Amino acid sequence: YEDLLTYLKGHGALIHCVRPEHLLGLEDFQRLWAAKRAASPHQRTTFAAALSCLQQDVALSRAFQTISTNAWAFLLFQILKLFMLSRLTLRRFRKLPGVSPRLLLCPVPGSSASPAAPPPTAAPTTPSGGRPAPKATKPRTTTPASRAATAAPAPAPGPEAEDEVGPAGEEREKEVTFDFGALATSNVYSLPECLLLRWLQAHQNKMCPNPPRVIANFTSDLSDGVVLANLIQSHAPFLALKYTQQPQNQAEVSGNLAAVAAALRNLCLDFVPTEQDMARPDHREMLLFVALLSQSLPQYAAQTTIDFVSRLNEPVVKCIELTNPSKKVLAYAVKLEGATEFKIAQTVIQLEPRLTTSVPIELTAYFNKPYEATLILSSKSQGGVRAAPLVFRLVSTPAPPEPLISASTSCPLYQNTLCEIKVPNPFTAGVDLNISIIRDKPDDSTVPKTEKRRLKSFTAAPLDVDVFTTEQTRLSLAAGATGTLVVLFSPLQLGAQRGRILLADPRVGEFVVAIDGVGELPQPTETVTITAAGETTHYIGVPCRNKLLELCKAEKKHVARAFAKCMPPPSEPVTYKVEVSSPFYTAPAEFMLQPAVAPTRGGAVTRRDAPENELNKVPINFH
Repeated sequence: YEDLLTYLKGHGALIHCVRPEHLLGLEDFQRLWAAKRAASPHQRTTFAAALSCLQQDVALSRAFQTISTNAWAFLLFQILKLFMLSRLTLRRFRKLPGVSPRLLLCPVPGSSASPAAPPPTAAPTTPSGGRPAPKATKPRTTTPASRAATAAPAPAPGPEAEDEVGPAGEEREKEVTFDFGALATSNVYSLPECLLLRWLQAHQNKMCPNPPRVIANFTSDLSDGVVLANLIQSHAPFLALKYTQQPQNQAEVSGNLAAVAAALRNLCLDFVPTEQDMARPDHREMLLFVALLSQSLPQYAAQTTIDFVSRLNEPVVKCIELTNPSKKVLAYAVKLEGATEFKIAQTVIQLEPRLTTSVPIELTAYFNKPYEATLILSSKSQGGVRAAPLVFRLVSTPAPPEPLISASTSCPLYQNTLCEIKVPNPFTAGVDLNISIIRDKPDDSTVPKTEKRRLKSFTAAPLDVDVFTTEQTRLSLAAGATGTLVVLFSPLQLGAQRGRILLADPRVGEFVVAIDGVGELPQPTETVTITAAGETTHYIGVPCRNKLLELCKAEKKHVARAFAKCMPPPSEPVTYKVEVSSPFYTAPAEFMLQPAVAPTRGGAVTRRDAPENELNKVPINFH
């Protein structure tokens, strides 16, 4: 013990009050005390002297337990402070997640933040100083890649988190300066203690900037659990702690402390203090606890992001490869926080030495939306070997939903047709589905920009009308049952058109039904009879207005409003393409339709005097 104390004093430990004999056991201490007394030249053999020595032996035996306990506790705290706390240097402090000059400023109630001064004085603690401990060799660890991770027995700090995003945040960050040298000017706390206080202050400012709160000690400022809860929530947002930022009574304080203890247990930390210990904190114990948190919590920052492309009601599986480079067996407890759509079969993952294990993660999206979760692999002690925790961020990007079933129909332009679609229930439970029409925007991503501008100058605005409609708003289906969905198809343009209908139960899931409609030629508005003995030419009058379209607009007000907005009546001639379906008739390839109104100066229009059928005539040759 003399050599131990000499070694520690040589490295700067202040242990002047600890004697080597205080570290002995009771029997060894009594023998040493008796030997020293026997070797004393002033030893007397009278009865009174013997009685006095006996009384001293009894008193020492009774007080030895207290003396030895205090000596060992003082010695251990000095060792921890000398060799563990001294590892927290300014270089490591700057690399901790969430540490930025803006967040390090101590807030002053009622005034704006200014460059930080040394921490306020507090109750004195056991001093320590001297030269810093020699650097410990850091074991090599492997940082997991995008789809592979390596588990190692040594802890690996997580990546540095950014507090500001974008150019504006960078400018604000540059405007704030922090004097790190001011942290070493305290006459109460050592540099590592000042760094830990500022670490707590940074995350307190990040999570709750208003009202401002100054953290000056490890006892009363942490006793209500708010600072510790903010610290844990800042590093592990996936826990979603429920606590009170400004507790007003003892019940709210107890709730905060219970939330902190529960969060620490969820993170599988080696040491979790009780609520009573946190409510009545001891400075030395809380200092060591905060130091432990400074080493443990940064490891719970997500080390990599795993991207999923989710498809509606289809399972998607991705694998994480974990490699154990050590010679010991490693075990991890698996925990998923966030969206429950992510699944993992294992609850415990065991990694054999020098081997790689693949861990599958499955995502089944029941709603067409992004999902996010956090996968935490907490190391379990295996023969005294504990690896660093591994944290992965799971993010899904929804793909365009594929229809569960498809139906088809056709109808002449400006007419209506009903299509009955048999809809099965793809879920294992009964559903009460809400029905809505999905309106897709036209995909012009492949059209060049110059072509878009040219088309925009010659083309009218797109017609904003739903050609697929339904009067049904809900559809209830039992498990395994099939229902009928009636859809009305009212085409306004020729060609194929697709509609998608979303059926969603907010409790179970959703799916999509597709319907393909074909707009056919409209019904004839007039029948013309041509009688001739040989080849002849007949002129057919064409009205300026589409009679079937006008009837459709008269019946459906929303169609009339859409046409009035996107396609107003023309005031200039319109060129039409002419096609003939019979080989016995021929007609010109194009025909220019004169409008019923003509523009004049000043933007006004005047109606033409001639009838519509007399203005526009198409020559038809019969042969």
